[in-house]
Amino acid sequence: MQREVRLGRPPVVLDLTGVTFLASMGLSLLAEHHDQCAEFGSRLVVVATERVVLRPIQITGLDGLVTIVPTVQAALST
Repeated sequence: MQREVRLGRPPVVLDLTGVTFLASMGLSLLAEHHDQCAEFGSRLVVVATERVVLRPIQITGLDGLVTIVPTVQAALST
């Protein structure tokens, strides 16, 4: 992940559409990667549509840090 972040300012896209469970470790990694992206002048964009992913992100407030979009195409155009 660090290599991609250092290459430039486009967003780092994380596609979570295949994820069926998101627990504290995953949420922690999202926060960590958000911080890394910000450090290198980029941002983290998460692709997610399922409640099992969206709800934990919302409950923890991470939705205030990362951009959440429904498709990879939408992520690439942000």
